[in-house]
Amino acid sequence: MPTKKPFVRVSAAALAVAVSLGGFGFQPSAMQAAENVSTSQTAISPSFLNDPLRLDLARINGKKDRVFGITGSYSYNPDSYEYYDLIAVEKQAYEVALDPNSSAALLAQVAQNYDQRLNAYMDRYLDKQNVTKSLATLYYILYYNVAKENIDNLDPQDRALFQLVLDTQAYWDNTNATTNQEHVDGYKIYLNAVVKLDDTETYKAQSYQDTVNRYRTGIQSQLANTPGGTDGHETSLALFERSASLLEQSASAGYNYNMVEMIKDDLERRYYELLDELKKDTTPAPTPVQNDKVQLQNRIDYAWTLMELPAGIRSGQTPQSAFGDLRRAIRKAESVYEKGSTAAEFKAAREELDGSIQVFVSRKKP
Repeated sequence: MPTKKPFVRVSAAALAVAVSLGGFGFQPSAMQAAENVSTSQTAISPSFLNDPLRLDLARINGKKDRVFGITGSYSYNPDSYEYYDLIAVEKQAYEVALDPNSSAALLAQVAQNYDQRLNAYMDRYLDKQNVTKSLATLYYILYYNVAKENIDNLDPQDRALFQLVLDTQAYWDNTNATTNQEHVDGYKIYLNAVVKLDDTETYKAQSYQDTVNRYRTGIQSQLANTPGGTDGHETSLALFERSASLLEQSASAGYNYNMVEMIKDDLERRYYELLDELKKDTTPAPTPVQNDKVQLQNRIDYAWTLMELPAGIRSGQTPQSAFGDLRRAIRKAESVYEKGSTAAEFKAAREELDGSIQVFVSRKKP
């Protein structure tokens, strides 16, 4: 599943100005509604989503989306345990929030974990520079491009958002904030307020329907190229369709913006997971030739690691001449790997290299 795209919500008017300033845009393509992927999936009424505990989870998810809008993704960094911890609890939050059978105790526990992981992530990856820049950019868009330097031109939602920006900047000034952590703490206060403001955000339901249609079309296209069709994928398809149905119903009924966005995030996750699952069925199993070639490559890689051992005539060392012999054996195996075409060739080369490796190891001084 791909990493999430950076996202920062501003009003439709502010976004339109930002797009025009950047000089980019999208050419809308005609999207036809796709048939349900799983016709046996019974639609679930979204009324349970109005539960306050689920709305708390949706607000935390909204904060996470805004933070990712600043930091991007740290998925490329294997040491970023805060990121992976956050993504793990994010998935759990989607599952329990969108399950009508989740208990109040479970919802509260997951919300607590989600908020803790998000705070840990913010403490590591947010700093004075990126949070002040984020709010300064939003200030510029709202005041100069939307309001035209007259805040009376802002609609109530944007005016409230603009005031939150001013309040946060004033908080930093009044508390004499200088360190990264002091600025991050102020930004956290801003986030808590802005996601509550998002509760009253209006949106176009059709944009969410377009998302559902696009994902359904993508799944149907992949199913058409999957030899077994839906066989073995019934559970994943049903879960995908459940999220799609919830998004359709909640958006068309004007449900809480944070909740609708959370359902959309979950649908995106299930879409890419399902695509990966279906693609595995279209990937042919490796042939015997491919298997033997891979095994030969593995032995070549291992042999090269032996070339890093200490050379010499003392105890624990290997004579220099042994390294020359092993290098020649590796080069010979590499030649077969590059030019060979049959399983027998690759297997014979691997066995010959194994013999050379054994000789090399035996020459190590006791």
